[in-house]
Amino acid sequence: MSTAPFLPEFLDGSPEARAAAERDFGGLVRGHAEGVLRPSSVVELSQMVRAALSAHAPLTLRGRGLSQSGQSVPRRGFSLDLARMTELGPVEPGADSVWVGSGATFRSVLAHVGPHALRPPVMPLNLDLSVGGVLSAGGFGSTSFRHGVAAANVTELEVVTGTGEVVFA
Repeated sequence: MSTAPFLPEFLDGSPEARAAAERDFGGLVRGHAEGVLRPSSVVELSQMVRAALSAHAPLTLRGRGLSQSGQSVPRRGFSLDLARMTELGPVEPGADSVWVGSGATFRSVLAHVGPHALRPPVMPLNLDLSVGGVLSAGGFGSTSFRHGVAAANVTELEVVTGTGEVVFA
C-alpha cells in the first residue's frame, strides 16, 4: 500500500507508531497498520479522508485506543488517530452546551466546564475515554437510566463523511 497520497507531516510510519496502533487496551486483537495519520482539525481530517478514498487506502478511526475488542485496530490500512482533535469551545454565559472536539477526553471536558457549574448529563466511568469514541458506541454511563446514552444528549455534530465532505447534523 502506498503512503504517497498523505502529506509527510500528517503520516507517522515509524515502527513505534505502527505498533501502538496495532493494538488497543483490550489486547484481544492484533492488527496491521501501514502508518498513523494524526489530524488536528476537521479540515485536515477531511483532506486525509479524501486522499485515502482516492488511493483506496482503508482507514480505521482511533480515539484514545481504549476499546476492548479491537474496534480501533486496523486490520490493514492506516490508523486515523483523532487524539489531537481536542479543541474545546468557549463556555457562553447561560449556555447549557459547549463545542467539543472528538479527541477530547471526558476528563478535559469536565475541567473545562466545571468552573461554569456544567457537566455532561451522561459520562463513562473511565474519564480518559475520548468523546468521539464514546459517542461512536452510544455511550452508556451511570446516569443513562435517567438521561439516555451520551449520544442522545448531543445537540449538533460536525461530521466528516467517508467521502471527506464536512456536514452538520
